[in-house]
Amino acid sequence: MSNSVILEKSETVKSTTLAEHDQLVSHILGDPSGLHFKFLAGGRIHSICQGKDFLLNLILGCPLSGGLQRLYVELDFAGSKTVVPVMGPGAAVSFAVNDQQALWRTEADKVTIESRLSLNPSGKGWTLEVSVENNGDSALSWRAFHGLDVGLAHVNAVRTNESYTSQYLDHRALDHSSYGKVIATRQNLAVDGKHPVLLQACLEGCAEFASEGRDVFG
Repeated sequence: MSNSVILEKSETVKSTTLAEHDQLVSHILGDPSGLHFKFLAGGRIHSICQGKDFLLNLILGCPLSGGLQRLYVELDFAGSKTVVPVMGPGAAVSFAVNDQQALWRTEADKVTIESRLSLNPSGKGWTLEVSVENNGDSALSWRAFHGLDVGLAHVNAVRTNESYTSQYLDHRALDHSSYGKVIATRQNLAVDGKHPVLLQACLEGCAEFASEGRDVFG
């Protein structure tokens, strides 16, 4: 007489619910019906929006690396240079936001760096102010590098095909008597029958600019 053993194999089905992008947002600066910034935890930028459906930037930020907007400050101590990330991967900053502004703060090499973002009262623009305080004895010069991925399209259009949306962007450097070079970006793919334009300028004068990320990051 032989004994037979029947083995039953049970499969456990695991399911994962992915978070919606709006569930990742921890702070909002501005009026959601107009121009506003959405932030992830820690001050990483999720998106820059006009109303509910229009994106000024191109890529929605994620909790691991944030968006593509970058801010670096180069510290120059008599030829000895250090680049400090303030926005973007590797930025070790403290972040605070209220109804009027957002503030990033970091310290490196006895230098305090602050970046302050505020919306213009008109609701049609914003100002990003960078300040550097030298707390040491060595002479210091510095410069800031700022980069923004531009979309200027509806959220669905951008998320469907970022490359298709961005290929219709036209960048042009305009001369201004006070600001120097002003970067004008026009979306040539019509949005609701119009062609949005974004102007970027440095109020104290722009020294250099690039319209392609490869020219900056290599």
